[in-house]
Amino acid sequence: VSQSRYTTVRRNEVVKIIEDLKKEEDNKKEFDRLKTAGDLAFADKKWNDAETNYPGAQKITPTDAYVKSQIGKIAAERQKEQESAKNKSAYDNAISDAVALVVKKSYNEAIEKYKFALTLQPEKKEFIDGEILKVKNKMADTALEVVVLKELKTAAEFLNKNKLDDAITQYKATEKTITGFTALS
Repeated sequence: VSQSRYTTVRRNEVVKIIEDLKKEEDNKKEFDRLKTAGDLAFADKKWNDAETNYPGAQKITPTDAYVKSQIGKIAAERQKEQESAKNKSAYDNAISDAVALVVKKSYNEAIEKYKFALTLQPEKKEFIDGEILKVKNKMADTALEVVVLKELKTAAEFLNKNKLDDAITQYKATEKTITGFTALS
């Protein structure tokens, strides 16, 4: 009888070990599934999905450093996105302000606004550099316009005084000013 009891106890112990190993294997599979789903969601920046999967994996294996790390990274990524959204709004406002300043011919202030926008969205450097170049070209055009108008006024005054040679000389000088500027552009 005692051997039969011993055999039953040992058999029950073996069955329990097999059940525990099966449960452990199932838990490992579920952990891997949840971790992989969390990784895929994380890679796609689907934070809610990642926040659902990683904690599920963590419940199965609370000591897993990778899962703990990923849960922390989600919070950091959400913070970055919030800051980026704030920067995007400030960037859009700075660009709008710069455009308005160009319309007002406040070119130096417009350039400063563009430079400020660049600090908010450095990845937009090529676009902003192009806009600054356009503003600088407008500044040069405006400066040329002032010079040309002054020279034309002088030529007209010579013409009104019947100083034809002086008027012709001044008109030719104005033409050279325009041609010289065009050659530089």
